[in-house]
Amino acid sequence: MQYHTLISEIMTTEPATVAPEDNLKIVHDLFEKHGFHHVPVVHDNTLVGIVSYSDYLRVLSNLFNNDVEKDTSERLLNAMLAKDVMSTNMMTLHPYETVNHAVNLFEINQFHAIPIVETTGRLVGILTTYDLVLFLKKILSEQ
Repeated sequence: MQYHTLISEIMTTEPATVAPEDNLKIVHDLFEKHGFHHVPVVHDNTLVGIVSYSDYLRVLSNLFNNDVEKDTSERLLNAMLAKDVMSTNMMTLHPYETVNHAVNLFEINQFHAIPIVETTGRLVGILTTYDLVLFLKKILSEQ
């Protein structure tokens, strides 16, 4: 495997993002429309958090637990903000790091996505397990 390939060569560039003040309805629309499982949260192009599909589903299960509360729950979904549910303690990588390093982090931490940032904290991409699968598929097809 080409472990010395740079992350910048296989990462998803220009990922869909939300702002900390965006409501969960916007996050919901990104998950539903595009099938994403992670949405980076940025402020002034700087990564400040990430909302995972698991975090989102946990909030939904708490809000939408019965039909009587459905209208209230929908209002809450529109009122809750990304910053209320995002994880801020996240691992990041730099675009000049190697796929080998990323694979080790995915394996040890059982992540499914890692935001890619410049040294300034500016988000430049996201590396997902799907990106790694596509990379592996490319390598296997070249053999």
